[in-house]
Amino acid sequence: MKPHVLLHIGAHRTGTTSLQNFLRQNRDFLDKAGIGTIHPPETRQYAEWADEKISRRFIVSEENIWGTMEQNIRTGEIYPGGADRVSQLLVSLDCPATIFVTIRSTFEWWRSQINFGISRGTFIPEAAHIDGIISAGSRWHKAIEDLSRACDARIIVREFNWKTDNPKRQLIEVTGWKEIEQAKVSRDINNRSPNEIEIATQLAGASAHELLKKYETGSRSSPFTEDDISVMNEQYEESLSTVASLERVELKQESEQERRKRADLKTGTMPRPTAIAFLHIGKTGGTYFKSRLASSAEENPNLKLGNHSDTLLTTAEELGDSRRVGFFFRDPASRFVSAFHSRMRQGRPTYDVLWSPAEASAFSFFEDANSLAESIYSDDKRMESAARFAMASIQHLKNGYQHYLISPEAIEFEHRSKRVLFCCPTELIDAHWARICELFQSASPRRENVNSEGIRHSIGQHEELSPTAVSSLREFWRREYEIYEACLRISHDLHFD
Repeated sequence: MKPHVLLHIGAHRTGTTSLQNFLRQNRDFLDKAGIGTIHPPETRQYAEWADEKISRRFIVSEENIWGTMEQNIRTGEIYPGGADRVSQLLVSLDCPATIFVTIRSTFEWWRSQINFGISRGTFIPEAAHIDGIISAGSRWHKAIEDLSRACDARIIVREFNWKTDNPKRQLIEVTGWKEIEQAKVSRDINNRSPNEIEIATQLAGASAHELLKKYETGSRSSPFTEDDISVMNEQYEESLSTVASLERVELKQESEQERRKRADLKTGTMPRPTAIAFLHIGKTGGTYFKSRLASSAEENPNLKLGNHSDTLLTTAEELGDSRRVGFFFRDPASRFVSAFHSRMRQGRPTYDVLWSPAEASAFSFFEDANSLAESIYSDDKRMESAARFAMASIQHLKNGYQHYLISPEAIEFEHRSKRVLFCCPTELIDAHWARICELFQSASPRRENVNSEGIRHSIGQHEELSPTAVSSLREFWRREYEIYEACLRISHDLHFD
């Protein structure tokens, strides 16, 4: 076979990592088939391979040749100056080449880049800069035209939804190299897009309050309004039409079925029912609550009574960012005492869960909750070490409000976005029982047994903590108390206080 290079240059956030992982996993197989591969991290060492004489078929994948996400966001343009960089690389390779590039719905692409940069803390744009992206009116076809003019190569442009999760099929159809057919493929999702909660936490932590406001008023987990999205969708349709007419450019488009589905989702003709999730924060009364609403959950597919692994993040990922949540909460010190005694008795009588080896070790040091709390900042370093080990080992102590609610910024963002259905102090479950059942679309069960033996065991018995113990907990669990204070504010706003 004559030497030829398939140069895959991205774009970012269009499945580039999946394709690169496919090349990485099949490197030896492809090499034996006469197809060389170069991908990150080797491609980042540009000087070591770019001037090599290409004597066989090669697949080179490196999205940063075209440009970077940060550069796109800073300029509000699509890979400015990128065509010249690609052209220089092709000249150095001195070999017939095909350029392979993926484009994505303009709105989805900008949203994905911006959200990804924020979630990784790599680049947080100013709020005003978002408006600049819209006014700049950058177009995909402009970037493709620049490539066509600068590069003496065939260019294949793939729409993101064309064979989205199958890099092997993409490469076979783009190259025509049948040997790739025998390669193995996995369809793992790489570099998952962050959700609104993760973004809100990052923005609040960076004091990017103006941009956070844009997310609160924006649409579809983005800082863009519906009007912005409409403009960007029109830009994308215009670009598709222009790209399809360019010489030496072949456009691989998504199927008509996928296009109709995407259009229906955009216009809202395929509405998704709003899911409701109960977050079962340990030792706040959730076991009893779920036992009373279990039949309602079976009848309502949009009602999820979560377990201890369900959090703000996991429910958003599973049910969508628009899902609504409800939960009980209590003073961290009170919850601490309840959790300690619940695990000391191994969950009985409601459960019968044996200690883990770490829990057994922790309880060999501490026979009561007060001594554990007092030892967190003990002058006896042995006891301080044992206390901190216990705090990280005993179930319900190691998974606190940070596990379930992430941060005060995250839960307050959910509240401002009107996605907190109820936020009720544990001690007021009885007072708000009928209202909570109504919010959960459940017929309200009889209330005379709400404060029965079952809920007392679920919540746990109280034990007096010394001032030293409480002070230690407040210091050690500073973030827990910040989330607790946020919950108190939300509870007041929702009239659950």
